Amino acid sequence: MSLRSIFLCLALLAAPAALAEGEVYPDEAFQLADQHLAAGDYASARAALEKGLRRVPDHANGWVNLGNIMLLDQDWEGARGSFERALQVDPMHYLAMNGLGAASLGLGALDPAVEWFLRAVEARPDYITPLVNLGDIAVLQNEPAAAIRYYALALQVDPFSRKPALALAELHIIAGMHAEAYKYIDPVLVRDPKDLEALELQGRALLGQGLPLRALEPLLEAKHLDPSVVSTQRLVGIACMNTEQWGCAEDAFRAAITLQPGDPQLHLELGQLYRTGGQENWDRAQWHFNKTLQLAPAMVDPWFELASLEEDLGKPQDAMAHYRKAIELQPDHCPSLSNLGRLLKLGGDPATAELMLDRCLSSDPGFVLAILNRGWIRADAGMCDGAKADLEPLAQRQDAWGEQAAALLTKCP
Repeated sequence: MSLRSIFLCLALLAAPAALAEGEVYPDEAFQLADQHLAAGDYASARAALEKGLRRVPDHANGWVNLGNIMLLDQDWEGARGSFERALQVDPMHYLAMNGLGAASLGLGALDPAVEWFLRAVEARPDYITPLVNLGDIAVLQNEPAAAIRYYALALQVDPFSRKPALALAELHIIAGMHAEAYKYIDPVLVRDPKDLEALELQGRALLGQGLPLRALEPLLEAKHLDPSVVSTQRLVGIACMNTEQWGCAEDAFRAAITLQPGDPQLHLELGQLYRTGGQENWDRAQWHFNKTLQLAPAMVDPWFELASLEEDLGKPQDAMAHYRKAIELQPDHCPSLSNLGRLLKLGGDPATAELMLDRCLSSDPGFVLAILNRGWIRADAGMCDGAKADLEPLAQRQDAWGEQAAALLTKCP
């Protein structure tokens, strides 16, 4: 999340400073400004506020509202000055404190922003806006625990607030706590069954739980409501691919690429779909992997996918070159190290092959394919103690890995 995107959130959350019950306008210009603000006519509101403040410079709410308009105009310095004038009049004006936090963000000053938002919370503990802003900043700073704390406090202030609820859902999904995410998503969808962001988060949570067929229902609903959202189209493609609905997946990925043609991840995933879809689609898969590399040459996955496809095409030397490129970019990339090790063994270089596999297992001791390949090398070389150490635990598994390990162990009776 960028400073700009946080500011947009702040602008959406900002509310004008209003008169307290029984309070009267110190000048008719402020009344006119409030009417313009209510109508969304910010230019006229700004002109009225400036006129009123020239006559009554000690009207704190006027300075706050002028500062809010300056925020929308991205006049950060002007906004900061307006909020500071408000605090000179009323040192406990919590809206001015929140505004100073927003202006500080616009100026790229995170620490002062945090201080002002905290002061706003201290001045008015039931004011939700600075709590949400603090959560957004914690996300930006990659501090999920702090973000969860602030968003949860925001929900305590207003249990029906959409923004902190969906932010908490996303943080739980990122952390792999998919079931926990529903308690934040479901109330939002009860209030608005067509909330696009909530529908997409529900689909992501279901995908994360390995339930792609169920994920399709909210994702297709979100796609129907707004087919121009790239992330929704992409998630529909993933769900369709995971349920082997190839046509649906292709349509969704192609729609996403049409909307955002320069996204390398989308080309990678469409290439993966074509590779899965059978030999007749391999040319298209290769084109999309190469397109991914054209857009993002330092991306590891397309090198790996291209190498795997070249193995399928019977081009082991090309495959090894591309596995090596993936390893150059990410030295501990176990899928590439394992496959390169296997090809080196088949090419008559078991010593180098075992080095590749050892390198993988030093970073990920449980990577099954590397364990299986190393056990195969050792069994073929008559190094049965080492082979058994690798293969006997695998042979206990009730799956294809277990069957392969058991077959290799027959070389070491």
